[in-house]
Amino acid sequence: MAPLASISRADVQVPATEPARIVPALNEVIAQYGDHEAKDGAEILYKYRKITLNEANEDEIVTYLAIRINHEDAIPYYSQFELSFDEYYETLQLDFARVKTSSGEILDLPKSAVQIKTANDALFYNEQKELTFSVPKLSPGAIIEFQYRRKTINSAIKNQWFHTEFFSWHQRNSSTGEYSFDATGVSQVSISAPSKLKINLHGQQLNAITQKRYTQDNRQIIELSRRNI
Repeated sequence: MAPLASISRADVQVPATEPARIVPALNEVIAQYGDHEAKDGAEILYKYRKITLNEANEDEIVTYLAIRINHEDAIPYYSQFELSFDEYYETLQLDFARVKTSSGEILDLPKSAVQIKTANDALFYNEQKELTFSVPKLSPGAIIEFQYRRKTINSAIKNQWFHTEFFSWHQRNSSTGEYSFDATGVSQVSISAPSKLKINLHGQQLNAITQKRYTQDNRQIIELSRRNI
């Protein structure tokens, strides 16, 4: 695999003003999902994904995570995040990222901490990219929150939509390449689509997923939820 190299920060997708949150304020998230005894390593307190489809079956997917660091062993895994995307098919934008330190200080991630990396190989052009950002001042008790969005610009199959959902979260140690699969408290997905689109759910352990379907403003809404993963 070709090495990864940084490109100009002018190409980094970070909005000038912070887009709207898809969840309540961080303190409310902590109060609702973090009021329990801390587990080993780290834990995903709350993961929420909002998927919106247009009439052409093109999607915009906004994802939010709140992660608590419980032990020093987890810090090397969560000090840097890598979000992969293919720039031919989609755009990727980091809406915001911040840390609530163990002392209660709120640290917003500066734009300088965000980079986009691309395969550095003169023999071919690679559209696979990684948006990476580093997280400061992590210690046991710190909570990381961030929100990012993907938007389809070229569908793999026109007028068709498919999506693979992982309710858990795995995190890569950028130094060793090892992955950490930490506990997830609550993971939710909301899908908003045109009423005419038929959406079928397939996969293992569907009985472990709480499902709700209803209609709102002439659109179909599907809500999926899992706990204690």
